[in-house]
Amino acid sequence: MVKPTLPILAEPAFSQTHWYRSLLQGIVHEAGRKGLKPHIYLYEKEEHRSIMESVHHSGRAVLILGSSEMWEESMVEELHEAAIHPILVAAELTNTPFPFSYVGLNHTQAAAEVTVYLRKAGCTRIAYAGHTDSVTDVLKHKGITRALLAVGDALQMEDIYWNQGTTSYIDQLVERIDNYDAIICSNDIAAILLMQKLSASDLARCYIVGFGDHLVSRLHSPSLTTVTLDYEGAGRKAVDLYLYLTKHEEVTSSSITVGSRIQIRESTFLRSFEERERSTSHRSLPRPQAPSLHSDSRIQQLFRLEHVLQQCDELDAAIIRELFHGITYEAMEESLNLSVTAIKYRIKKLVAELGVQDKTQMLALITQYLGPRAADKLLDLTR
Repeated sequence: MVKPTLPILAEPAFSQTHWYRSLLQGIVHEAGRKGLKPHIYLYEKEEHRSIMESVHHSGRAVLILGSSEMWEESMVEELHEAAIHPILVAAELTNTPFPFSYVGLNHTQAAAEVTVYLRKAGCTRIAYAGHTDSVTDVLKHKGITRALLAVGDALQMEDIYWNQGTTSYIDQLVERIDNYDAIICSNDIAAILLMQKLSASDLARCYIVGFGDHLVSRLHSPSLTTVTLDYEGAGRKAVDLYLYLTKHEEVTSSSITVGSRIQIRESTFLRSFEERERSTSHRSLPRPQAPSLHSDSRIQQLFRLEHVLQQCDELDAAIIRELFHGITYEAMEESLNLSVTAIKYRIKKLVAELGVQDKTQMLALITQYLGPRAADKLLDLTR
């Protein structure tokens, strides 16, 4: 018996991200349970006609996976013209006249809760760093603004740092870091890149929060306070919404919201919601000169590192930890009950997936982005 097709339209740039993989993992898992076969179309304009015909043949609705507001708005309009109902996954639009359904992660509410948390921790000078063309980043900005207005405060224009396609906005934020005691970054990757450019004294007084709860946010030193965004759960809910809409043609639109929570870690000094007072005394250290940053390569490296470490099992983590401690292959063979050949094979695979030349570069890459304690943390998390 041939399984019914679950059509998915994906933005090509978004398909290279960790968020896309998490969404797809949830979709594929739930689609398998519900007897559906996912079919992914990486939407390119020149293939518009053939893609729309294929999607239309699959059914009444289609899942939309993307992050660019312009791309998603154009998809909603084109699908409306083709009489196909769009289901936005982990996103929603506010400026389109055309009907759509969505599975949302409630970025607005999550950002508002982060702002309330920082205010309760004693932070009064908050900055936000996000991407202008990201629907979810704009929603986070809305949540921060709403929370500050509720306490008679406001987020000034000069306190918003928009990513225009490079990481120069991080450099601008670093230059003005003395103006702030808290930074909200729209994702963990930006937060980690920011922390790498800050001095020890800046990190000792400034609260930093990200979004996404990536593995690297737990491995980094200091570990990053972040908001869990259940992309995999959103993917599963998207399949349920697709099936509901295809069975109930009288329903013109519907929505589902997936919850989130704040994971409090070292970048906000492990302060709970109840801790309102904090010490403002700190050592005054000179800020080191920040190295030049080529955004594409650094962001891609960090995403690649996240992806590879996510795939590590306990043996991989143990091997990485042993390499950090200078343990020989022969000693690893005995302690891990694994042959030298198998150990070398695993190392070679990790090196290739990280895009580095050898194990020395692999260890240097992990240290550069996550610090020397990352290997021990990774092993603890995989056990």
